[in-house]
Amino acid sequence: MSPPPQGVPALSVVETGLTPPDKSGRRFPTVTVLNSGKVHALFTKSTIRIVGSGFEQP
Repeated sequence: MSPPPQGVPALSVVETGLTPPDKSGRRFPTVTVLNSGKVHALFTKSTIRIVGSGFEQP
């Protein structure tokens, strides 16, 4: 068995947006990311901050 790849995860945001309103009118943020690194990247080790129209959520 070969050893696991070595390297550093490299997440970058490709696209952001909002879902269409659900049945109750709520919309949710969407984030598409690309990992150009050679190893898995864990979202638990990432930070996403959502800001817009007087709203901010770390």
